[in-house]
Amino acid sequence: MIDVRNLMEGRIVQRVIRTIVTMTFCALLASGSLLLPNPIAAQSEDGIRHLSDRQIYLPIQGPESLRSADAIAAENVQAASVDRPNVVGEWSGVYDWPVLAVHATLLPNGKVLAWDATPDDFDPNGGIPPNPHAPTASNTTRATVWDPATNTHLSVNPDTQSDIFCAGHAFLPDGRLFIASGDVGALGRFEGTNIFDPADNSWTRVQDLYAARWYPSAVPLANGEIVVVGGGPDTVELWTKDNAYRVLTGATRTGEIYPWMHAAPNGKVFYSGPFETLYRLDTTGEGAWQQLAQRDSVQRDYGSVAAFDEGKVLITGGGPSAASALVLDMDSGAVTPTGSMNFGRRQHNITILADGSVLATGGNDSGVNLIDVDHGVYAAELWDPATGQWTVLASMQKNRQYHSTALLLPDGRVLSAGGGYCTDCTALNYHEPNAEIFSPPYLFKTDGSGQLADRPAIDSIPDSTRYNQSFDVTSTQAASITKVSLVRLSSVTHSVNLEQRYLP
Repeated sequence: MIDVRNLMEGRIVQRVIRTIVTMTFCALLASGSLLLPNPIAAQSEDGIRHLSDRQIYLPIQGPESLRSADAIAAENVQAASVDRPNVVGEWSGVYDWPVLAVHATLLPNGKVLAWDATPDDFDPNGGIPPNPHAPTASNTTRATVWDPATNTHLSVNPDTQSDIFCAGHAFLPDGRLFIASGDVGALGRFEGTNIFDPADNSWTRVQDLYAARWYPSAVPLANGEIVVVGGGPDTVELWTKDNAYRVLTGATRTGEIYPWMHAAPNGKVFYSGPFETLYRLDTTGEGAWQQLAQRDSVQRDYGSVAAFDEGKVLITGGGPSAASALVLDMDSGAVTPTGSMNFGRRQHNITILADGSVLATGGNDSGVNLIDVDHGVYAAELWDPATGQWTVLASMQKNRQYHSTALLLPDGRVLSAGGGYCTDCTALNYHEPNAEIFSPPYLFKTDGSGQLADRPAIDSIPDSTRYNQSFDVTSTQAASITKVSLVRLSSVTHSVNLEQRYLP
């Protein structure tokens, strides 16, 4: 049984969007397992939403959009759609943040943990400190917890002698965030492992990795274990339910940065990129890699990937700022082309929305490795899994490329933040310690008034349930609710969000 009440800290977890009710959850529900939180009452500072007693209400006044009509027209969005957020969505203003959100995680309590490093952390002249565990001027992490309800920040800098800049992260079954590796000086591998507990905002240093890594992926499994892979070493380490690492001595292959890997329905771990050849990892015993087919001919580094349906992933862009997209079956390895994006993108993010569609934001269209300030893609676009087509939406105000992040918030909006903090970024004066929020078209009435749509409310939910057990959700608007979906919490960095999943 998964105790989501403890995970969620009593915060609301459902999003109710027109006729779609969606619940955000933390632990992977292989067969459907959920314990919902206690009711709360809260109100956002800007009046965008009210939360009380397991319900979400939206007043008719939405946030003002500061987007430019000229910018939208330049991105081939018709000017007639500018004042129709039910068609193109709507971006908020830009909010200054105390950190640049290189890493961003939606916590079980509905808040967002984000972190970066001190500005000189990426300095190639910083070197590796004599003691790699002792934070110095070039080895320090800055972290904040942002509360969307109040638009306030709480500093939660780690106190574990660890620099977790450029780490991999995933949720443990109890709602704590597991963070593997990080940074030592400039571009140095780090062996530390840390756990963040959102219950009290505390950090704990646990067993070190056997191999120091930089840019690894942390992949959550259905049994609560976490695979740590890539980031330099060709080995695979498994964080077990005994709170210790076990090296999979039978599984060795290239240790590329931030490999795209997801737990598949067949119990294996599916590798979809960024390299062209598909693989399957068996984590039992000594472990083993199985080579599958070639995905395509595009090396999709700094593309973006999302597990948008049961056993399926969408991969987009990357490499030379490709516009192409593919749907992959994690069990069979089958590859199916889908519609191409309207813009080539690299260093972008794709985010699964509450209705199962996928939002692409940011990136550059020139193929430049990290940042091209003159070729940023400002327009968002939306992928419909039913048709495979992409629709251009409203444009953001800031240039979101390398080290930018995006994730779905519990109220159905999307946070887009960060960008910058690298040697090239400094040379180009590209640093974005700020955020903006996107309200997708589904949040608005379809009449073109710009008013927010009414949402149904959940009246009762059982306190707990177990795997493979049905449970009832009651609502006075049940007759108009046609779909209930589960969306896993997000944890994103470097265009990679291996936590997000959508279960229809």
